[in-house]
Amino acid sequence: GVQLARLDGAWNRLVVFLLSFAIATQLLMAGEIAPTVQIVAPHNGLVTHTDTVDVQIEFTASAQDGKTTSTGNVSEVPVFVNGIEMANQTIKPNIKNGTVRFVLDLAARGDGPVVLSASAWQGNRHAGHRGDSQPITITIDRTAPTLAVAGVTAGQLTNTAVTPIITITDANPGTSSTRLNGNAFVSGTTITAAGVYTLLISATDAAGNTRTLAIPFEIDLTPPVIEISGV
Repeated sequence: GVQLARLDGAWNRLVVFLLSFAIATQLLMAGEIAPTVQIVAPHNGLVTHTDTVDVQIEFTASAQDGKTTSTGNVSEVPVFVNGIEMANQTIKPNIKNGTVRFVLDLAARGDGPVVLSASAWQGNRHAGHRGDSQPITITIDRTAPTLAVAGVTAGQLTNTAVTPIITITDANPGTSSTRLNGNAFVSGTTITAAGVYTLLISATDAAGNTRTLAIPFEIDLTPPVIEISGV
């Protein structure tokens, strides 16, 4: 009974040792063999209105104890959109490092964020080692800013002062300009002088979508002249 117990204890220690060795070996191999890969273009946070995006990916095969066989080279680089593989480039001949380029068609996608990521396979895709990039997020925005003006309307003729209030709305705001008869104008400024005016508003969002709005109006403070003749 004692001898059997000793054998069981030795067997358990052997199993634990073998499992620990296997796990350590896998971790070491993953650290040595998995290639590095990163998306260098576009930059994270890009906002675009275009239907295509140019993606450039850099990869580097991991050192493999000085081996120079093809298993130490990168063989394939796939790119993913929202986690789904959209394109793949086979590297022939397999090389240690390089750059690949994809032009992804995003025309069918609506406005909103898109997550891009990439991988690189070192050795055979089905039996090799994969390295993954950090994901980046770009935003598709094909909608121009919305411009609204309160306090005055296009074509208005009035005999009182007006105070235009301008509101520019966009999911990805950029730059804007407001001019009154060619001069810079601040929303909320009251216009009291008589005259013919054109309020011109333009806005361009972060994606490059542009909208302009022109509001012509007139302030007439001169009362009618009454003439009586024949008396």
